[in-house]
Amino acid sequence: MVFTVRFILLLVFCTCVSAEERFNRLGVDDGLPNATIYSVQQDKSGYLWLGSTNSGLLRFDGYRFDEFAVLTAAELQQNQTPDVGAVLIDKHDNIWAGTWGLGLSRLDAGTQTLHRYTEAHGLAGNQIQALMLDAQHRLWVGTTSGLSRINADDSIDNVGSGTEQTALADQRIWSLAQTDDGTVWIGTSAGLHSWREDRGLGPVIELVNDADSLSRKNEIRALAVWQNKLWVGSRQGLFRYEPEEQQFIAQPLAQAEPLVNVLFADNSEHQLLIGSYNGLHRLIPASVDMVDVKQQLSHVNVRSIMRDRSGVLWLGSRESGLYRNVVSSEAFSDIGSISPGLSEQEPFSVTAILKRQDTVWLGSTDALYRIQLSDGQFTRQALNTRVNAIAADKSGQVYIATDTGLYRFTDGTTEKIDMPFDLTNVSNRNVRDLYIDATDTLYLGMWGEGVIAWQPTEHRVQHWLAELSQTSVGNAVQQVFVGTDRQLWVATRYSGLFQIDLPSGKIQQYSTAANSAITLQHNNVQCVSEQAGILAICSRDGLILYNRITTEQKLLGRENGLPSEIVLGVLQQKQQLWVMTAKGLAHRLSEQQRFSNYNSRDGMVSTELNTNSVYADDNQILFGSMGGLVVVEPELLKANVYIPGPTLSAVVIDHQEQQLKPHGQPWGVIKLSPENHTVNFEFSALDYQDPQRNQFHYKLEGINSEWVLAGARNSAFYANLPVGSYPLLLKASNNHGVFSEPRVVATLQILPHWWQQSWVQYSAIAIA
Repeated sequence: MVFTVRFILLLVFCTCVSAEERFNRLGVDDGLPNATIYSVQQDKSGYLWLGSTNSGLLRFDGYRFDEFAVLTAAELQQNQTPDVGAVLIDKHDNIWAGTWGLGLSRLDAGTQTLHRYTEAHGLAGNQIQALMLDAQHRLWVGTTSGLSRINADDSIDNVGSGTEQTALADQRIWSLAQTDDGTVWIGTSAGLHSWREDRGLGPVIELVNDADSLSRKNEIRALAVWQNKLWVGSRQGLFRYEPEEQQFIAQPLAQAEPLVNVLFADNSEHQLLIGSYNGLHRLIPASVDMVDVKQQLSHVNVRSIMRDRSGVLWLGSRESGLYRNVVSSEAFSDIGSISPGLSEQEPFSVTAILKRQDTVWLGSTDALYRIQLSDGQFTRQALNTRVNAIAADKSGQVYIATDTGLYRFTDGTTEKIDMPFDLTNVSNRNVRDLYIDATDTLYLGMWGEGVIAWQPTEHRVQHWLAELSQTSVGNAVQQVFVGTDRQLWVATRYSGLFQIDLPSGKIQQYSTAANSAITLQHNNVQCVSEQAGILAICSRDGLILYNRITTEQKLLGRENGLPSEIVLGVLQQKQQLWVMTAKGLAHRLSEQQRFSNYNSRDGMVSTELNTNSVYADDNQILFGSMGGLVVVEPELLKANVYIPGPTLSAVVIDHQEQQLKPHGQPWGVIKLSPENHTVNFEFSALDYQDPQRNQFHYKLEGINSEWVLAGARNSAFYANLPVGSYPLLLKASNNHGVFSEPRVVATLQILPHWWQQSWVQYSAIAIA
């Protein structure tokens, strides 16, 4: 049975106070057949396996949920699909599924066969609650009526049964764990037991001495080994167990005594994760003590936790569906991180940004905002015009460029400045950009009026490119920038890029002309910047990097990983390149060849960035977007560098789905009889950071001469193919554009009609 994911993104947690991890939810509307997921595991191929209520064992490839039988055909005739509460994948990639009432099943990776273990085979019970593989690769099975161990030869030993000299204090087993010294720890309804190879089962250690058995205070619901310590989850909260003292030490969490369901040692992130009836807690080392740093998803009853190999954190819940974190979301926050009060106001488009000392200035389509970082207090001043740029001189004097002129902020108010326009006799005072150099000279990029340089203290102006509006109607300066050697760079809307040598006044133009020293793909240049001799030029056809020393020029576009070739802004900082595009943000370290892309699915408040609206300091980068302020902490940014595994996850012939391969084995030869006319291949990258952004290139050799981009679908459809044998090649990318090498995932063989077979044709020729 297959259940297809239709919608992936549903933000279930975020905060406007600071950058927090966000989670997406997958539910019934997204193809999940049941909203209760008790276990999540990942096999060697990359598939996720889920234990669910009423839907049994499910496999998830990022796009669809497939149900796999854990009962034999004869059992299925007598029973409905069982509840699977525990899933474990061993070193051989065998999948173990513990059911509630129907025993234990093993899907063998090598033989593709199903093996069953029940009370009739010697198992302590049929209601499976916990599974654990020990250091000797023996499987420990905790049930509601005892503890069993399945050995390598498939023999079963029962531990601590009522018939043994040393018995478990209670036969209901909630949890299992093994410490490095080989001790197996057993969590029961009556307390904690230990088991060692040399001395067997130890006596019970109670969490609460002499507690009423009906109170369930000694129920050891979860166990985990983290930082060489045994951690215990109970109905009273979280504890650390000290074996030498046989003492439980309480670990207070953000919520008083949460009822703990599951513990997960998240070693890759150096934290202990605690799933409770009321959400997810995180414990991290802080000096000597442990500190609960976050509690999230307070409405979710978390029952399972797993981090996959690409870094995605998965949470299974009771009656709330399946959750996965947005990996880079902690790096992104919004305006609430600097002003909680402003975040409660109506959202606005941020068109210009300046950060100076303890103040952040934001421009919008009709107002100027000033935020005090010390307390988050803000003031709003209506300007009734779009703010295009904000800059400050060395004394801290702030200037604001708008559609209707230039303003200066003085003593809490803005005053309009007319001097540079009066001195140049300019009538159109639409200032599109503003730059202030080290001499406190203001460079004003004008709509149709070129560039004005104004020295306020000397009442002196210079005017260049005044004829822009005469060359093309609507021509405008889009950005001005003073680089090294006192070179003024001017990006224009229709006339390309200008370089003005300030000492001499010499002007050089770069355009699409064949004789241009810097070749532009388009004369619409959105922005320009320079760092370490590298000139970055933004256009509607990609980003141009021009080395002023070697004159080497590179054009970066979608093939280099940019989400769009319409570049709206660029920031070169600390050997990193940040590119603002029409489809989000791209980031690249200097030593990397490809960009990693980020948008609203990664935690940005909006994908739609505003042209040249960016400001950076040593700790943060602020981007202006149509949906508000995007705050980025680069140190927390996590690019997905995991190389995906291109996989043929399903095959549909004439609208009939073929038998699935549960462990990702190659499909081999797929045969179509003469009566078959269509085949549909479904792909997966088995990378779950954001499957909707994974890409697939495929080629059916002998049919496709070039690679075909699958586009918005993760599939390829063919109909009425000629007789022959055709290898299917597949390449896949993750959400940040990292591609795999091509892989042959199957061979399609189109069988001939009887009269098309060679022996028939040769016979016909012979007869003729």
